[in-house]
Amino acid sequence: MYAPYKILRNTAIDAMAHMIESYINTDATVESKNLVLDGLKLWSRGKDVILGTRQVGYLKNEHPQNVSDYVRRSQNPDSSAAEEATDLKILTDMLTASNIAGQAIAITGTCLPHALSYRLTYELHIPHGPATAIFQSGFMRHADEKTQKELLRAMDFKDMDEFRSFLGKTCDIGNISDVDYSLVVENAIKDILSEPSRIAKAPYHVDRDVLEDIASN
Repeated sequence: MYAPYKILRNTAIDAMAHMIESYINTDATVESKNLVLDGLKLWSRGKDVILGTRQVGYLKNEHPQNVSDYVRRSQNPDSSAAEEATDLKILTDMLTASNIAGQAIAITGTCLPHALSYRLTYELHIPHGPATAIFQSGFMRHADEKTQKELLRAMDFKDMDEFRSFLGKTCDIGNISDVDYSLVVENAIKDILSEPSRIAKAPYHVDRDVLEDIASN
């Protein structure tokens, strides 16, 4: 309830990344896939929070007995309690989804987007959540159509374009120059190609062209 918006956003999209990478994974099992679909359905209930269009929790400039949108709530105390209950339910669902993501990823491990992301965090200081999430739409586009539809349905996105638009609005990577970004991603691609074990978890053919496509989509 006290977490700043960016913490809620970044950790939530990292949980999403865990679930997508667990689902599109050669080590995926019936159990891990069921966990992912259940987790993403809960996760989807927090999309307005992730987008920043719904404020939840306690804000520093408000009285501690009032949650979010202080003026609106104080003007209508009858609805305030209901709003707080809704906020708590959304946050509980997000937390449960994060826990489920941890269970799923413990079975399978992460896949290509995480491998691509590490240098972005270490060298360009992009928070881990956005650093992994920016590669998710490209990663999903190389999966089979059935897998894409199952994941999009669970996340409540109508198609890949809507999902990509959501990531564009929520993955803040700061004012990184195109040159810096390209150099770091190129080194990340080299890292992956030099270690076949990093590629083995992807359930489709992976080469330089595929990695470059994931990084650009």
